Amino acid sequence: MNSEKQLLSTLKKLLKQTQPQDYLSFRSTNLKYIENPLNALGSALAGGRFNPKKLEALYTSLEIETMIAEMQHYAHTDPRLAGRFRPSSILTLESTNIRALDLTSTTVQAALGTNTQELSGNFIRMQNRGLESPTQALGRMNIEHQLFAAFIAESARADNGKNLIIFPSVATQHNCTLTLFDPENVLPTIQILS
Repeated sequence: MNSEKQLLSTLKKLLKQTQPQDYLSFRSTNLKYIENPLNALGSALAGGRFNPKKLEALYTSLEIETMIAEMQHYAHTDPRLAGRFRPSSILTLESTNIRALDLTSTTVQAALGTNTQELSGNFIRMQNRGLESPTQALGRMNIEHQLFAAFIAESARADNGKNLIIFPSVATQHNCTLTLFDPENVLPTIQILS
């Protein structure tokens, strides 16, 4: 990954070249959080691939199969679950007016001085040693400078799968919206980003 100064300059250039789009994505939410299923506080507490602790990111998948693969990974790696799923609800999210940085593009990767291996590397190992991974640094800079509302990244769990990582503070600043698809009105109307 390039230096922070180079990254910031590159991110600003890439932002100017990126048009807002609408996305459909999928998310699994533990039933204990169903009252506020679009809450990203968990990522701020634990940290994630594209956000260090204390900064929020909402992790979703662009394909339902990718979301299931992500769920299966945690079912098999969390010893408390022993291959079982937590009680969860599968949600479909409709996002509008999102400027997303496509990290699956080799052109974007080259501009940032990174590659697929670095973007999908083990961020947890670094985080557990008190270090910020390159992907977390990229997300932090993006959030601090209010640039992209989301990143598109290859899933580390599903071949050819893609995740849409939404940064709520940036999306709010850029007048993006994120709503739950709920045609039967099972859930209360929730719109966290508007």
